Amino acid sequence: MADSYSQFSEVIDKIKKREDKWVNEILRMPTETDEEVMKVYDALGLEVDLEPDALDNWPNFEWSIYNDTKHKRLHLYAEDQFDENHLIWFVQAFLRRFRPTQIFTMTGAGTCSKPRAGEFGGWWLAISANGIEGGNTWDAVVEAAKKLEKAHEDPT
Repeated sequence: MADSYSQFSEVIDKIKKREDKWVNEILRMPTETDEEVMKVYDALGLEVDLEPDALDNWPNFEWSIYNDTKHKRLHLYAEDQFDENHLIWFVQAFLRRFRPTQIFTMTGAGTCSKPRAGEFGGWWLAISANGIEGGNTWDAVVEAAKKLEKAHEDPT
């Protein structure tokens, strides 16, 4: 049996003391009860009409804060799987609160433990305080094939 993985590794640099405190508070918040889930919704600035299990396994990505030679860095990553929404909601809340003009960019890999056809590729996200753009290699290759087909049909 093959295992599929979605992996990424990105850093937010120069974490200040107040950012460090907020990150630790937010990412350590429990979500066992409805009341706790509501606190996370509020802290992230989310609408409460999300799916009931939207915050299951919060946060469903890995993270650590560590000291570089000059400053603290927030490392966000996944070695196996993660919830893209959790990451987006966290990053947007962080940007809105501390760095409203900054854009966080990331790339990731979709891999498989066996050489199954179509199971290898990648994706990207650009996240701002108020918007998200993203794409992946699977969609890009379909679009490229359509362009080639069209050019083949109409060589003018």
